[in-house]
Amino acid sequence: MGSLLIPLVGSLAAKAGDALVGELLRAWGLDKSRRKLERHLAAVQCILLDADVKSRTNPAVRRRINNLKTAAYHADDVLDDFRYEALRLGAAQIRPYSTARKMLSYFTTNSPVVFRLSMSRKMKDALEMIDELVVEMNNFHFLPHAEAPSIDHPQTHSRVNESEIVGRQNEKEQVVKILLGPLPQQQFQ
Repeated sequence: MGSLLIPLVGSLAAKAGDALVGELLRAWGLDKSRRKLERHLAAVQCILLDADVKSRTNPAVRRRINNLKTAAYHADDVLDDFRYEALRLGAAQIRPYSTARKMLSYFTTNSPVVFRLSMSRKMKDALEMIDELVVEMNNFHFLPHAEAPSIDHPQTHSRVNESEIVGRQNEKEQVVKILLGPLPQQQFQ
């Protein structure tokens, strides 16, 4: 359960540290919140291994892990929205709008002012959720790990280590003969 949370928190920490997102949050006065989110995520990463082990036997820890997962997904969505807005603003600088179109955008549902206010609120909400969970999880006295946990990824390529294949030499030779042998005569009508 928590083992799925470890890569999510790592990905979330990387998004919070993204230069593009950081630049936008700095411009909007939310850099302090972003740095606090990064610190909390680093603290969570250090205790996740122990929390995962304890969640197997303790239902209270399991609930906190599930709540943390929900909060992490919420924060991930918020950071994705910030990244999208930063990319949109960058594209708008490349292809500037007319003054009339800029003015009209302030009176639509996609108003930059409304977006900024709503996203600021969402960022603060996500940070408060994670804050509360970090405080609650500190009550469980998890053992911190100095380094972030590493994940072993399964093999995702088709290369085969031939030294691991045992007893298939005859079949291998037959397949090679079939593949390299003459093509069967095709009859055209």
